[in-house]
Amino acid sequence: MNKRDRIKTIFLYGVFICYILLLIKILFLSRVSHLEHRSINIIPFYSIIEYIHGSSPNIKAFAFGNVVGNIVIFIPLGTYLPLFKNDKRLIANWLVIFIVSLFVEIIQGLLGIGASDIDDIILNCSGGLIGILGYKFLWFILGNERKVHTTITILSAAGLPFVLYYLLMIKMRFWISLFYRQEIRILEWRKITGFNGNEEYLTYSSFHYLDIFIKDIQYKVSSYNHGFSISFAP
Repeated sequence: MNKRDRIKTIFLYGVFICYILLLIKILFLSRVSHLEHRSINIIPFYSIIEYIHGSSPNIKAFAFGNVVGNIVIFIPLGTYLPLFKNDKRLIANWLVIFIVSLFVEIIQGLLGIGASDIDDIILNCSGGLIGILGYKFLWFILGNERKVHTTITILSAAGLPFVLYYLLMIKMRFWISLFYRQEIRILEWRKITGFNGNEEYLTYSSFHYLDIFIKDIQYKVSSYNHGFSISFAP
């Protein structure tokens, strides 16, 4: 491997690491944990069909984002796997994507974050398959591994700013949500107690009470979005 190829390889691994960090943020760190109210669905296409038949525009918009998002976020994984692995077989790489998606859903179920849904696995695997087929298509068109490597490097360079942007955006949204949450706590405390003094005099126990109040609101919002139901095949 010459110096130029080594630089391309290091760059690709760097982009891949950024992508993995983005996945971790999206799938784990940007969600609220509800250990006492887990949502599990093991009926294939149940959630997708529910989304399709949803009458509310808000639910349909949420459904579209959920379906497309679960597909799109796994496309890069399907592209990078055959690029980095010696085993280029479709089924072998697709199996890895299935295992990763299954692991994500299990962790989400155990930690009570998001919803453990077999439809998410189906959508993730669909996205991974698109990525694998994209790699196969480049190989078919270019007919040379080095050219495929170079093409994916160029595409990765083009996509890196978006990955970094969303990494930063999610982090900013996290801190903004913390600030907004603090403001809600103060406003609700004023409403409940009629307190009109300086916020610095509010006690820890007061905030603890409001934490419980806000978690209850978060649970109601999440239950509206996900249903908090356990579905079993009839």
